[in-house]
Amino acid sequence: MATTTASTTEYDRFGPWIDQVRTPQDVPRLYRDHAIDLDSARLVLKVPRNITRRDATPDMDLYDHLLVLDATRLTVLSRRTTGEQHATPRPAATTCGTSRARTSPRSTTWSTCSTAR
Repeated sequence: MATTTASTTEYDRFGPWIDQVRTPQDVPRLYRDHAIDLDSARLVLKVPRNITRRDATPDMDLYDHLLVLDATRLTVLSRRTTGEQHATPRPAATTCGTSRARTSPRSTTWSTCSTAR
């Protein structure tokens, strides 16, 4: 019964806007199995699917991406589906970390990204 309540709450709050995640209940159900440390994250945003509200249903995964920014990394969880029409979507994670090198009075910053499926 809790799953129905959670999906209904997610559906009730869904709209065509990027929304900040502040509590574990705000994390879209598709991404809840991924370890997200909300206490150490500077910012967590959920990006909705490009669908109209009237076409959304409580049983749908309503968010395409979850962006998690902490002190050194940006992790992007993205909804993806297999080639099957009715396949269950699974998130793919892309993590980008920032490194700084000080070889002169100027520092150099670069990002590295890796994708886990």
